[in-house]
Amino acid sequence: MTENQIQFLLDNFFSHNQLCDFSGWKKIATKLIKDGKCIVPGDGHLWGTGVGNYIQREYAPGAVGCSLLKFDVKAFAAPDNAFFVNALEQEIENTQAYLETVERRLKELKEFQ
Repeated sequence: MTENQIQFLLDNFFSHNQLCDFSGWKKIATKLIKDGKCIVPGDGHLWGTGVGNYIQREYAPGAVGCSLLKFDVKAFAAPDNAFFVNALEQEIENTQAYLETVERRLKELKEFQ
């Protein structure tokens, strides 16, 4: 997975959750995206609905008072997940519009030469 893909997931699915004000959420989310699992302290749910529906929590073997979170990014990013697909299509549309703006600006600036 590329850094742009990881950042897209963080920006659109992990950071917009009301529970994301806890310390270290971005490191936890990044580890889940990259590795598919992460051990965290406690037994609460860090992400609610949306992406949270794709994160399983279980007892972390060998760890005291910790949970093992598992995230199946392939299932989450599946073409039949409208929640993901809609956000991706909107991001592509926004990025395309930004690219067109930059290309137009570049063209106009080159006209000075």
